[in-house]
Amino acid sequence: MAEADFSDEFIMVSGENGAGKTTLLRCLAGLEQAQGQLMLAGRVWLDSSAGFVLPPEKRHLGCLWADTALLPWLSVEKNITLGADRVDQIWLTRLAEQLEISALMQRKPHM
Repeated sequence: MAEADFSDEFIMVSGENGAGKTTLLRCLAGLEQAQGQLMLAGRVWLDSSAGFVLPPEKRHLGCLWADTALLPWLSVEKNITLGADRVDQIWLTRLAEQLEISALMQRKPHM
């Protein structure tokens, strides 16, 4: 049994190869189903014993995969905000500062 508490608006997952980073993110996104229960903010997203799975489109969760999934013709900022209905500039600035990527936001991934 694994338990985690994510209390902020965003998380970054890092670790050794094979540690389960991709599996965790795929389960959170609803792209893969695990055994057990997955809850976020008190709402059940997955309960395998009850046969319940919250559809991915109802999770309002985005994942930004490392390098290979970035769109090289878009800036770092545009890659981060891709698909968002609206962009909160204060949130985006805070995110860039916390990730220490403020100087990179207007760059394209491979430049």
